[in-house]
Amino acid sequence: MQTRIIKSIRYILISWLTVVLMVLFPQCTVEGPEKIISDFKSTLALVKQYDYGKTHAWLDEFQKTMTRVYNTPQIYGEIESLMIEALKSEALPAAKQMICAYMGPIASKNAVPVLTGMIREGHLSASVLSVLQQIPDHAADEALLKELSAADGSV
Repeated sequence: MQTRIIKSIRYILISWLTVVLMVLFPQCTVEGPEKIISDFKSTLALVKQYDYGKTHAWLDEFQKTMTRVYNTPQIYGEIESLMIEALKSEALPAAKQMICAYMGPIASKNAVPVLTGMIREGHLSASVLSVLQQIPDHAADEALLKELSAADGSV
């Protein structure tokens, strides 16, 4: 009988503690990849509109979303594809620099062709080179060597 009472009390305490932790630390609750991707798409739309001198009001939310992305490796491919599309879009250079600033940790060889094509754009070269350096694939190394050997002094 005492064992049963102790188990019941322990169950109640664990349940109560779980609820308290979920209320105090909602970021620890498990969320599906679909929600993270959806939130990323929303914040990426704001990033794509960014230009120098404009407000950074969206930056905090974008950083929080990217933290969730970095903690969910199974969605890297889809997030990378969305970032690549944003880099190929008519987004302003400031927006593309911001995208590159967060792309490095999730970039793969899939991003190499787009990034390589942006190396010689003076205002983007440093950001692009930073991403290429983080890609753990020989395609990135080869692209860097090829493009840098043909680049002018500003790159």
